[in-house]
Amino acid sequence: MPTMTEEHELPEEILADLKELSPKKLDFIDSLTTVLLKKREEAMQFRKNEGLEDVWSLGEEQYNGIDDANRGEFKDLKWVKPLVMNAPITTTGVVRGPEDPRSTAFVRITSRYVDVASAKIGEILLPIDDKAFSFEPTPVPELVKMAGDTRQVTHDGQALYRDARPEEIQTLPTADPAAPQDPTQPVQKPRMPLTYKELAEEQMETARTKAKNAETRIYDWMVQSQYPRELRKVIFDAARLGVGVLKGPYPNKKRVMAVTTVTDATLGRVPAVQNASSSPAFTLQVKDEITPACSWKDVWNIFPAPSCGESINDGEYIFERDFLSSKQVRKLKGLPGYLDAQIDKVLEEGPGHRMPENRNPQDNEEEKRKHQFEIWYYTGDIKREELEQLNPKAVKGIKKEIQDVHALVTMINDTVVRATLNPLDSGELNYHNMPWQRRPGCWAGVGIPEQIRVPQRIVNAATRAMLNNGGVASGAQIVVDQTGIKPANEQWVITPNKIWYKSADGSMDDVNKAFAVFQIPMVQRELMEIIQYGLRLAEEVTSVPLITQGQTGPTTPETLGATQLQNNNAMQLLRSIGYAFDDHITEPLIRLYYEWLLLDPDVPNDEKGDFHINAHGSIALVERAIQDQTIAQMTPLAENPIFGVDPKKWFAVLAKSKHLDPRDFQYTPEQQAKIDAAPKPLPPAVQVMQIKAQLAQAQMKLDQQQSQQEAQLMQQLAELDHQTEKAIADLKHQTSVMVAKLGHARDTANAQVQANRARAEFTQRIEELKLKRELALMEYANTNAMNVDTLKGKLADTAAKLKVQKELAAAELAMEQHIYETTPAKTTGSTMRPPVQTPGKAPQGKAFTQV
Repeated sequence: MPTMTEEHELPEEILADLKELSPKKLDFIDSLTTVLLKKREEAMQFRKNEGLEDVWSLGEEQYNGIDDANRGEFKDLKWVKPLVMNAPITTTGVVRGPEDPRSTAFVRITSRYVDVASAKIGEILLPIDDKAFSFEPTPVPELVKMAGDTRQVTHDGQALYRDARPEEIQTLPTADPAAPQDPTQPVQKPRMPLTYKELAEEQMETARTKAKNAETRIYDWMVQSQYPRELRKVIFDAARLGVGVLKGPYPNKKRVMAVTTVTDATLGRVPAVQNASSSPAFTLQVKDEITPACSWKDVWNIFPAPSCGESINDGEYIFERDFLSSKQVRKLKGLPGYLDAQIDKVLEEGPGHRMPENRNPQDNEEEKRKHQFEIWYYTGDIKREELEQLNPKAVKGIKKEIQDVHALVTMINDTVVRATLNPLDSGELNYHNMPWQRRPGCWAGVGIPEQIRVPQRIVNAATRAMLNNGGVASGAQIVVDQTGIKPANEQWVITPNKIWYKSADGSMDDVNKAFAVFQIPMVQRELMEIIQYGLRLAEEVTSVPLITQGQTGPTTPETLGATQLQNNNAMQLLRSIGYAFDDHITEPLIRLYYEWLLLDPDVPNDEKGDFHINAHGSIALVERAIQDQTIAQMTPLAENPIFGVDPKKWFAVLAKSKHLDPRDFQYTPEQQAKIDAAPKPLPPAVQVMQIKAQLAQAQMKLDQQQSQQEAQLMQQLAELDHQTEKAIADLKHQTSVMVAKLGHARDTANAQVQANRARAEFTQRIEELKLKRELALMEYANTNAMNVDTLKGKLADTAAKLKVQKELAAAELAMEQHIYETTPAKTTGSTMRPPVQTPGKAPQGKAFTQV
């Protein structure tokens, strides 16, 4: 051992190693271990007493389709139900045999709702090329007041000026007369008065630039640590168990490699051959950087303080559990902060030294865990002296009056192997819990399995009852009187074409009474209604309708309006989770990243400042997802300059709403520069006016052509009307002439007919008179005894008279006919007078003397 003088001459690192196993240090280690074990026991017992482990176990089983009825079927399938991501478990139960044929079917509606809901939330909260936070400079009242002050800035009684901007130079006819002029000096740029408003605007713009740079760096850190991938795990845990845990930021070593070009000149060497240029060389540079990272943590390995309430960050401490192999533990030796002697002690003890007493009873992994070391990470406060004994370098820079320090302690097998200072000066716990649905007073919320537990049981019970009913109803129940009949083959089994004998000693007279068959009724329809009720109830308790799962059912609306209304109601769940995500994850995580940025010496000062974190972007992303249809319908608004909408920004938002990267469709900066340099087309308003003017001219031409065509048509119509009237007049004249001719012909024909009729009647009358005359002569002769000759003489005389009278009548008839034909019909009668006026009847005895 070196002397005291020699010890003072040794470096601090060596002195620390020499004192590593000193009795004083061991006492502090034992004291710290006792305190940490007591706190860990309190945290573990608190989680168990809260009943969270039972709730999580039921949720895990329900998600994987396991209950007391089918537990024995998964006895040997360790991969079916992992309670932690890296630790499969076994299940216990009795496998049912043929003596118990009841159904054990498990309809896994819980897993469907969990998968759909977590995927939907992840899709909305993790969009492409977007983030759920932004930085804004904290408003400074003095700068806000200065922003309205247009007075010129003065310093030591002198007014200050600034160089004129290009747009200001064009408006200045001459240089500023107040500025001093020297004829021997070249002409300087015009100067403008510097106002307090411009000074405030410059400072505010600088603050905004810093805020933007800080926002970009923090987002880059999150992307480097695979933030979307880790957060999807957190969301899945929240939906499945009711809570998910994200850790961050924490230090993470990152190896960066880059290829650089090195020449002889850059190395300070003279090239062997002097030429115009030395040949470049390429070197590979590898650098290890410590950057903040975030990652998902399994809730089964998280034990917060009992006083944390609804947020892990509000607790005094937190424990995280993990498991390492012997190889991983040996690699810890030599790392900064780790005590090699303590690690050797742990390796000597071996793995599986101590396991938590309240582990989940189903997490039976002794076979696997007996080959692993259980490691615990403690984040909280410890005594300054304890940290100073374990890690003297860590307390440098801490004020001596501070007795409690924020530390990170690592234990393996209940042995402290490392203690270091929390990288965050605020001592905030870098664990963040995300509840799916708030459970008052508890950091773990209510998950979908817990919400859907009753509907899941209803569906399972009804399904199993339906299958059991189908099993017994598919066959008949047979009742046999063994004393009345017996099988011919002496086997009491129902088979086709089987022969039965009537027992000789049987007292039954009717064989039908010895054998009866009963059929169990099928109640599938009634049980299906119970199953449908359970499915509808699942939609109601989870607020996740079937239509959002890509399926339809009785609750699926049939109209577009009803569908939109149902979707809007379902979005209430998304809004609630979006608010919870901002409050529990985004805001505290970004706040700790911001603190890391301020404390990181590698971050340039132009990214540090007093910023205000706007961490309510998650709900904005939810609202944007809800308004996707509205964004797509804004195309006419984006094209109309009246509304002042930037089409490029609108397209970027539209592409992101469809989960597309707008940069894949937009011009490159070079292409956009060429387009901007090309002559710009006329503004849309001017183009619209030109189009309207062209349309007006075309309309005038069309109106003139239409007027000419209308005039021609009117003239043609007038000529047609004249020709029509003339044709009608001619037709009327011809018709009247034809009517007159037809009337005359009709009258002539009628007169001829009347004359012929009268002539026929006259001839008939003459013949009749002749006959009567002959008869009268004969009668007269007989009466007077006259001879025929005498009588003939008289008759001849009478005939001569009659002949003369006939000729006169004929002449008179001809005269009247001539007059009728030559005289208009209106001055004469409608018919001629009979040619012979028939005389009246002669007196008695005068028939032959009076005609």
